[in-house]
Amino acid sequence: AVRMTCGCHGEGKQWYQRRVRGIKTVEEELIKALTTAKLVRPENATELRKMYFQRASRTDKGVSAARQIVSCNLNVAEDGVAEAVEALNKALPEDIIVYDLIRATKHFDSHKFASSRVYEYLCPTFAMAPTFGDTWSGYRMPAETLKQTREFFQKFVGTKNFFNYTAGKNFKDPSCHRFLRSITVSDPFMSNDLEWISIVLHGDSFMYHQIRKTVGMTSLFSVTSPPRATSRNPSLRRGVTCPWHPG
Repeated sequence: AVRMTCGCHGEGKQWYQRRVRGIKTVEEELIKALTTAKLVRPENATELRKMYFQRASRTDKGVSAARQIVSCNLNVAEDGVAEAVEALNKALPEDIIVYDLIRATKHFDSHKFASSRVYEYLCPTFAMAPTFGDTWSGYRMPAETLKQTREFFQKFVGTKNFFNYTAGKNFKDPSCHRFLRSITVSDPFMSNDLEWISIVLHGDSFMYHQIRKTVGMTSLFSVTSPPRATSRNPSLRRGVTCPWHPG
C-alpha cells in the first residue's frame, strides 16, 4: 500500500465523493490523475475497492484541507516516488496538490489507522459580538468577550453527545458520542480590513456539520441569553436547534 499526502483549496467543490452529477469533486480529480500518470490500471479506476482506496477523513462542501491522507495500492517503484509525485501534480488542477507518496504496510488503511483529526475554522469576530448592532466590519472583540468565547468552547471538550450538532440523529444513537481533545481560540488578528479569530478543534472524529454547529452555538451564546441549562451544558438530552455557521 501507499500513503499519499495531498491538499486542496475547497472552494467550489466537494471533497471525497465521486460521480456526483454536475459537482466537481477532489476524489474524482485524484483518480483521473492517478490514471493519467499510469499509477493505477484503467479498469481499477472505476472501482475504488480494487485499489483499496481510502481517505483519513471527509470534509463538507467548500472546505479546504492543508493535509489529507489517502491510502491505496499504486504501481510505483521505490526509486520512482519523486517522478510519480511530479506526474500527479502535472495532471491535477492547480488547486489540488500531492505532497508525497510513502510506501506503507500491505494492509495500511488511512481511515482506520488515523488517531485523530484537526480542523481550523476562521471566524470574523463580529460573529461573537454581544449585540447585533456590533455585527459590522469595524467591530473589535473586547478582551472579556474573547475570554467568554474561549470558556464556552471548553464545554465541548471531552466525550460528549453531539446528536444536536448533526442531522438525522437521536440522543440514544451511540455514534453521536465523540471525543474532542482540545479547542483553542487564537487572539484576534486583522485580514482584509476584518478582525478574525482562528478556532482549532482537535478530536478523534467529527460528525456531519458538527464543527459548524459548534461554532454556531457559541456565536448564539455570545449574542443572546440562552437558557441556563444550555449555557451550562450545550450537550443536552432534549432536542435543541443549533445554528449552522457558514463555511
